[in-house]
Amino acid sequence: MGNKMPERTCIGCSTKRPKKELIRLAKVDGNIVIETTAAHLGRGAYLCSSNACFEMAAKRRMFQKTLSIGLDEVGVEFLAKEFRAKIRLVGSETNA
Repeated sequence: MGNKMPERTCIGCSTKRPKKELIRLAKVDGNIVIETTAAHLGRGAYLCSSNACFEMAAKRRMFQKTLSIGLDEVGVEFLAKEFRAKIRLVGSETNA
């Protein structure tokens, strides 16, 4: 019996991937935190590290549905900027 890597489903494209390949969004004190490790306990959602998946999730209002949070258009734009910064950071860490 081997160790199976935990999988999660991207809320944008609905593709199952190993947990380590996805970026986690966590609901913390009513706010959304973007993290590459599951540092925060509680309600979370996962996204592939692509803008296309983020856009699909935003269009389908998946952040609001999966994280049970109210998020208006301005909040989604702010989250998009944070997400893009995080995927640039993750990309630079992998290329280093």
